[in-house]
Amino acid sequence: MVVETASHTGVGRKRKWVEDMVARFPRGTFERIAQVSRETEDRTDFVREAVEGELKRREAEARTPRRKR
Repeated sequence: MVVETASHTGVGRKRKWVEDMVARFPRGTFERIAQVSRETEDRTDFVREAVEGELKRREAEARTPRRKR
């Protein structure tokens, strides 16, 4: 028996990863990632962490006024 309701109750957890992207890398990149990855992370974890780190670096750079020479 299926019971229909007027509203969705939001059962379950929120999706953490909602934006998808396809990227191509030079030959050998995946092997290099495998060599430096931690035991508990997979390639996707590595790429997410690398992107987050680069975003933070560039955002901080954008907030820092440039000195005139």
